[in-house]
Amino acid sequence: MKFIGNNDEIAIDDPCTVRYDYELQNQVREIAKKLGFNLKELDYNGEITTCCGYGGLTCFSNKELKENIVLSRIKENKLNYLT
Repeated sequence: MKFIGNNDEIAIDDPCTVRYDYELQNQVREIAKKLGFNLKELDYNGEITTCCGYGGLTCFSNKELKENIVLSRIKENKLNYLT
């Protein structure tokens, strides 16, 4: 059986809304592994994950800040992200 991920490396991005939901964080990782992905943790994950900004509404309230937040996060790793 060929797995979807085919052992491709992906970075895990924990959304700030699940910062303390350890069960959900672990479930996402287990599913990704079962699909054949090789997971790489970002420096800021789990309890210390970075915030996307104002519940995801920063794109409406402060577009410049939103761009800075997004660019900062994607600079952490050149891999594709799973969030």
